[in-house]
Amino acid sequence: MTALAASRSTPQMGTSTVPDTLSMPMKASSKVYAGGIVVLSSGYAKAGASAASLVAVGVAEEDVDNTSGGNGDLNVRVRQGVFKFVNSGSDPVAQADVGADCYI
Repeated sequence: MTALAASRSTPQMGTSTVPDTLSMPMKASSKVYAGGIVVLSSGYAKAGASAASLVAVGVAEEDVDNTSGGNGDLNVRVRQGVFKFVNSGSDPVAQADVGADCYI
């Protein structure tokens, strides 16, 4: 997975009637970009990365740079829902995968 280096537009599929935006404390020395996947690492938000121990929580609504801060010094607004991302060419998600776990 190539790391995101700038904000991007990430289309959301459908809408919800329940609040779907969270404010999450950022992990120390981390940076997220608007439209990028946000994961939890030891309970703190950071940019999405390939690792089985990370849990995706949504998409960042804003750029947040906590590269000079400690755990929880800054928060990021994270939108939960279903979003459209490019499918991997080397390990594509197929119709038969619908409903199964998906990894970053």
